[in-house]
Amino acid sequence: MNPSYPPIMGEAVNFPAHGHSTPVPQHGNPSLFGFDESQQNSQLNEGLLSQGGDLLKLGVKAARKVNDKLGIFKEEVVTSGKPHHSYYEPETPSPTSSVPSYFDDLTKILPKKANAVKVQNLRHDQDYMTLARQYKQSGKLWEDPAFPANSKVLTDGNMIVSYFGRRQVRDNEIQWLRPRDICRAMNLRVGPEMIVGQRDRFDINQGEIGDCWFLAALANLADDDEMFNRVVPSGQDFKSNYCGIFRFRFFRFGEWVEVCVDDRLPTRNGQLIYIKAKDKNEFWSPLLEKAYAKLYGSYKALEGGLTIEAAVDFTGGIPEMISLSPLSMQPETLFYTMVKAYQANAFMSCSLSNSSHQRQAEQLGLQARHAYTITKVVEVRARGCHKGTIPLIRLRNPHGNAREWKGDWSDEDREWRNLSSSVKQSLGLTFDNDGEFYMSFNRDFLKYFGEVEIVHLTPTSMVEDQRSKVKYEVFYFHGEWRGRTAGGCGNDHVANFVQNPQFVFSLTDPDPGDDKDTCPVIISLAQKVKERKTEHAIGFRVYKLPAGQSQMTTETVSRSQPVGKTDQYINLREVSKRLQLPPGNYCIIPTTFRPGQESRFLVRTFVERHWGTSGQAAGQSVVEGGEGGSGHQFGRRMTKNVINIPILREEGSAPPGGGEEERQGEGRKKKKRDQLADFAIGQIEKRCPKTGSFLAKLREWYSFPKDRDQEKSLLKIIVDSVRK
Repeated sequence: MNPSYPPIMGEAVNFPAHGHSTPVPQHGNPSLFGFDESQQNSQLNEGLLSQGGDLLKLGVKAARKVNDKLGIFKEEVVTSGKPHHSYYEPETPSPTSSVPSYFDDLTKILPKKANAVKVQNLRHDQDYMTLARQYKQSGKLWEDPAFPANSKVLTDGNMIVSYFGRRQVRDNEIQWLRPRDICRAMNLRVGPEMIVGQRDRFDINQGEIGDCWFLAALANLADDDEMFNRVVPSGQDFKSNYCGIFRFRFFRFGEWVEVCVDDRLPTRNGQLIYIKAKDKNEFWSPLLEKAYAKLYGSYKALEGGLTIEAAVDFTGGIPEMISLSPLSMQPETLFYTMVKAYQANAFMSCSLSNSSHQRQAEQLGLQARHAYTITKVVEVRARGCHKGTIPLIRLRNPHGNAREWKGDWSDEDREWRNLSSSVKQSLGLTFDNDGEFYMSFNRDFLKYFGEVEIVHLTPTSMVEDQRSKVKYEVFYFHGEWRGRTAGGCGNDHVANFVQNPQFVFSLTDPDPGDDKDTCPVIISLAQKVKERKTEHAIGFRVYKLPAGQSQMTTETVSRSQPVGKTDQYINLREVSKRLQLPPGNYCIIPTTFRPGQESRFLVRTFVERHWGTSGQAAGQSVVEGGEGGSGHQFGRRMTKNVINIPILREEGSAPPGGGEEERQGEGRKKKKRDQLADFAIGQIEKRCPKTGSFLAKLREWYSFPKDRDQEKSLLKIIVDSVRK
């Protein structure tokens, strides 16, 4: 069990430094070299309180804060509030049989510029094409022996895991039915379909299990054609090719895995007990939920978690968690960041975690310990050059019901109801169903919500200079903390810290004659654990290597200040940091908080193309819409038996008469965000060049209304400008 679990209640405690050593000499002001860490508690989102008074172990606010100090180090650790899931690993597959069987046929017709991802079978003995061929010939329906249709994958001991609490399973209470049987049990006049009509975020409604964190990311996935077709391969249905087997793909520790499941789903009285679609005969979402449960071992493993982790599993993107309580940046800066992320199709979510106004928020219709999907970030502004913006944010409750926000800009707000449908349409203020609502960004969202989670599909939306022509390359550093190399964060001794694995990369200005003298760099550290509830508190530091040195030593660390580091050590699966660095040689030192904590890990370093090199890492180009690439490699290969499977193609590049994989890219166009968001970003970057006091110019451009009266006055000006 991870020593960070359970978190200590009450005040933070100080643990003595391990061992004895002579203080490290410091030169100049010691504060230049010391670390003064901030604390962030990240609560898991699960759902309502149980009917029987069981709190479902929700939202343990207390976190362990360790403030060991020796020499120049002063690191603090926080926990994520409650144990949550991590990478589930089945028995080690055979290295020669984990490649999907249809790869050879696909590579023959793979176009040179195809967007591709690396895919492996989750289990070496479950290859989709092989199983589908066997069971179609036999006329039987597949039953998954690795994920049996019984209470073992639903229960916590002998208690069924439910969104409303835990209770003992009664005999014959749960029936595992296939979609055709479910449709018959509900007396539907239509048969099952994978997708009914137009797929969107309103297809998803939460069931009994507390996996709102997973569903919040799933709502983003439903709205993104490119990502959806990567996770849910097309050509799967209940028609002529049906044999009871379906497949889904998830990103796990630097590669994509394909998970096969049968279509037996848990029901009670003929009704699905977990995720449900809006259309009762639509089944892509409950089948995907089952595949995700298999990835992590069981349905009960999905109880409680962070939306940011599910979003990474769906995209291979770069996670970023932003605390709103307290907010470490100006509201205008955060709004600008979120508009850029929205424009770039990032997956965004939020929760009330750590907010000091939770009780008031609940009185206004919001739910604590619950994940909301951020479905739109919009700047409402008058036409012309009038200063002033009403910043609004649109949220969706994964429950998909009418339990919504009741404050300003809610459905029942008088000002909102006074706007005609045409004006709302002109301003981009639209929504389609209950469970979705608008609220003021600066007056209410920042007050009541405590955390924003963003998963950037590409590095572009994370950097200040968001030019569309900027391309990135990613370096992969696979490593392991084991034995002596599990040196910890350095609170006990700097000499132990430098024993951690070190990864070196170089930045060289490809065009010294231009006016760009720094390079955007984004670093992500992910740990790989075999059992849930065992994540270590992790973090990293980045140093500029002194001339003539190939690694950091005790002496150089003692005399140096890192050019960048994670904000705190926290027991999350993955942490990241964005930096802007000049040319030079740099060293990344990833660590656990405590010495002796062992694990494998992956460092991904995203660098603007043509700037970066590394002799230690495998690398590839970053393509639009998530991690993947055409196999462009530099350095040594990342892993063996990892293949490129075409997921997306340039329009018209698919060969005629191809199979379902080959046809997958035909006619697909990436869903673009609203043109209003693109226009707003363009105007900001035109009027607020990133020179001088950018924040001051940003504030002047936005001029957020400070109260409701100012907002009403500005809204009248905006509406009049639209009607002219």
